[in-house]
Amino acid sequence: MIKASNDFITPPKKQYVLVTFEAEYDGPHGSGDVVGDLTWTVTGADNRSYDSSLTPPPAVYQNWASTVRASRTVRYQVVFDIDPATLANASLTVSATPANSFDPKFADFRL
Repeated sequence: MIKASNDFITPPKKQYVLVTFEAEYDGPHGSGDVVGDLTWTVTGADNRSYDSSLTPPPAVYQNWASTVRASRTVRYQVVFDIDPATLANASLTVSATPANSFDPKFADFRL
């Protein structure tokens, strides 16, 4: 959980929760972007879906790379503005819709 942020970030409506992840790119192009190419959603214990926050994660300020080359792994972060009580038995869905495709790919993870 993020307990403090810089003065330029809007205060959370509930609480900022930080998810740090590693992703390996296996797409058809030479590289992918974990920020622009993926969509992150949490489905809480209240059965509501929460999109990731527009608040920049600490990785942005630490200049973590968000582009990953084929067969390589990158580490990055996503922020959610969510009530921590809804995280019990919650799931994180990561989805991507490949270019020129109407077939989204996704994976679910328990938090």
